Amino acid sequence: MSFLYSWRIHSRSLYEDCFARLHHCPAKLDRLLISIHIPKTAGTSFRMILRCALGQKILFDYGRSSPMTSSCIQKYIHAVSQPDASALQKQCRHQHIQCIHGHFLAQRYLEIFPIADYITWLRDPVQRVISQYYYQKQSLDPNNEINTAVYHGQMGIREFANLEGNQNLQSLYLSGMALEDFAFIGLCEEFELGIRAVYKMMNINCDVPRIKKSNRTRIKPFHIDSETIASIRQANQEDMALYESGKRYFHSIIEDLHLSTKKNSF
Repeated sequence: MSFLYSWRIHSRSLYEDCFARLHHCPAKLDRLLISIHIPKTAGTSFRMILRCALGQKILFDYGRSSPMTSSCIQKYIHAVSQPDASALQKQCRHQHIQCIHGHFLAQRYLEIFPIADYITWLRDPVQRVISQYYYQKQSLDPNNEINTAVYHGQMGIREFANLEGNQNLQSLYLSGMALEDFAFIGLCEEFELGIRAVYKMMNINCDVPRIKKSNRTRIKPFHIDSETIASIRQANQEDMALYESGKRYFHSIIEDLHLSTKKNSF
């Protein structure tokens, strides 16, 4: 069975197109949006769209060590033994924050912002694991032993996929919440249709950006044998079930919003 390296949206062209379109039609949200970016599920591209739609009214939480994490998130979430909920709530009101987006488990903000709309994107679990492996194969983090081993070719994809920390990651991120608790569940494989749905839910009255898919890696297209595919699938049974439920929920949202499933032509 052959798999090409996972597609990635042209970041620069997407950002420029988003800014041109959304600058004149900003989003109008009734409640705070909590956007969970599960690794390798098009969350970076979605972050750009949110940034263009919301401007300075968005905070980022990519963990204590990430320079992308907003200062007030660092101060009230990561730099304290217990999250300072009241201080963060006050800061969000003061800055008119409309969204928090990043790599965090769904439960992190449930008690701090009990009245909020949660959204996330899912991806075929086998493709997500493959994408994460080849992403680490290109990006060296000397402080991460697993990444270093992958980067230097000392760990194959099957060994990588069988590590507990790489299994059922999507289920882990969404643990504590049912899919029905989410205002929106998108599918990486139907990104454009999902963005149309998000626009409608966020009251954004303009066309979706031009979404071009590309192979980000310089590594040549590769082949993954069927046994490895089966092994990854077996190691991610929870995510497989979640993804199937997510697909049904996504299409129910599309139906409720009366959106056509036909792709836009540019």
